[in-house]
Parts: sequence; C-alpha cells; structure tokens
Amino acid sequence: MYPTIKIIVKGGVVCDVDNLPDGFQYEVIDHDVQESKCDCCKDSQDYETHYWNENICEIEEDYIMPDEYGCVCYRCFEDLKQQGKITFK
Repeated sequence: MYPTIKIIVKGGVVCDVDNLPDGFQYEVIDHDVQESKCDCCKDSQDYETHYWNENICEIEEDYIMPDEYGCVCYRCFEDLKQQGKITFK
C-alpha cells in the first residue's frame, strides 16, 4: 500500500506537500483558478510577479500584508505600500 500524499492548499496556493516519495514530482491542476490571482485589482496574469500573504499561506515573507488580500500583483503591492498598508519587518 502506498502512503497518502497530502497537498495543503490555502488561498489557492500550495503551501506544503507531505509524504511525497523521494524522486516523485507532483503537479497541481486547479480547474477553479480564476483568470487573475490578484485579490485587489482582479486584473493580473500568471506571468506577472505576485506577492503572497504569509498569514494565509505558511510562508515567511519580509513584509506584512493586510489579511483581506491573499495575493496581490506587483502593481497593487506598490499601491498598497504607498498607502502604508504594506509594512516591512
């Protein structure tokens, strides 16, 4: 019997993969993904730079983003930073 591979997803982002055997790869195909990842403008593309909220996805970032945004594009990140809503640690 094979172990159960657990893929943990928060806010549409793969945050952790447990029990993936050595040498195995995984691919996430999410048919529920919206066209835009940006929770602010809703107008970003996959190839653009995005910034993730570490409170939603268990990653460590050097900035703090408001919890209302799980992910923002680089344009919205700069706008939020100018408004003082993004702070750095």
